[in-house]
Amino acid sequence: LEVADRVVVMNEGRIEQAGTPEEVYHRPVNQFVLHFLGNVNLFHARTEDGRLNAADPSRRADDSTPMAFARPHLLDIELQPDARASIKARVEHINAAGPLAKIELVTDNGAILNVELTQERYRQLKLTKGAEVYVRVKDAKVFTTAQSMFGGGI
Repeated sequence: LEVADRVVVMNEGRIEQAGTPEEVYHRPVNQFVLHFLGNVNLFHARTEDGRLNAADPSRRADDSTPMAFARPHLLDIELQPDARASIKARVEHINAAGPLAKIELVTDNGAILNVELTQERYRQLKLTKGAEVYVRVKDAKVFTTAQSMFGGGI
């Protein structure tokens, strides 16, 4: 992705998506491309009044359930719940070495969420293992379960 002008993501001999590295990374056409290009957190969501509610990452999905995918750097952690940060979780593991602090969280329902914070944000939060926190999804890609992970993008 760093040296190419154009990339093609293939799956079992089929082209899933072709485009510039930026297009493919930021606007994947389906779940396969999204997963192929890096770690993501999965939220089985629901819609309420036309808005996506991803407050329960362990919820069971059916063919019409929206699935929201958010890369670890597109999640934020708050110390108190609010309208934007409502997914309650507990800090399970912290790896603060390097330019990003990698935080593993476990929700009340047992779902694991991976969050990447800048060192500045990590120091600001003063996180410790076992701390109760609230997750805010800054940006997510949404697919329905009927949109196959192997083809058939939005």
